[in-house]
Amino acid sequence: MTILSRSEKTNDDLPPNVRRLTVDYDDKQSLMDALKGQDAVVSTVSGEAALAQKLMIDAAIEAGVRRFIPSDFGSLTTNPAASHFPHHVNFVEIQKYLRSKSDDIEYTIFSIGGFTDFLVTYAVAFDWEHKKAQLWGDGSSRISSTSLQGTARAIVGALKNPEPTKNKNLFIHELVVTQSQLLSLAKKSSPHAEWTITKIDDPLAEFDRLEALAKASPEFPNIMALLTASLMSGKFQAYYKEVDNDLVSLPLLSEKDLESRFAEAYVNK
Repeated sequence: MTILSRSEKTNDDLPPNVRRLTVDYDDKQSLMDALKGQDAVVSTVSGEAALAQKLMIDAAIEAGVRRFIPSDFGSLTTNPAASHFPHHVNFVEIQKYLRSKSDDIEYTIFSIGGFTDFLVTYAVAFDWEHKKAQLWGDGSSRISSTSLQGTARAIVGALKNPEPTKNKNLFIHELVVTQSQLLSLAKKSSPHAEWTITKIDDPLAEFDRLEALAKASPEFPNIMALLTASLMSGKFQAYYKEVDNDLVSLPLLSEKDLESRFAEAYVNK
């Protein structure tokens, strides 16, 4: 296994069978040299650098790489109704680019819902630090969720099961959660704290307001607010009725597992 990096770093934190190469992501030859002999590329570039994956895909093709997995691990990035969101447009362009190159390289796109790790520890469903939350309606909108570890397992599972996962958009989740469930577990993890809960009585109207704000000013706080709204408002089906977990050997988790995540995150806090 090879990890590509923009800058020189030590290998002290890597397992013995993993190496790190420094590459120039703007130089096709640099990428080609690094990718020769590789069977697959798993991209984890940031959303801001998503379009740089075009050059990576081209380099992977010329290097003889068999499969490309783009950095596109979201909830609604492959939903046509959400393709116009400011934080989705670059991902959608890469999806189209991969499909146009499918005669030259295979791809797998993963829709994983919201990262469980972020739903538990980031101020999305609730603000742990300040013990407050904005409750979207009654908080019952369902959200597919997969942990970072679960996503990694799914990627490995897809690479081990190449034909059924070839040129597919795979939908996976470990859990289906709701905001009210997450908030309840947050409160349970802080039994002596006073929480301030405000309610968004008209989630759809609030979604429209935040979408307009993000469109007019696509800055990080506005994008994060729109992302939260897209999950919590009920405007979209943010959970997957049918999933491809069997194709990638990813088991479903229980609420007890979710409770364990909260205990790990907030024990002694």
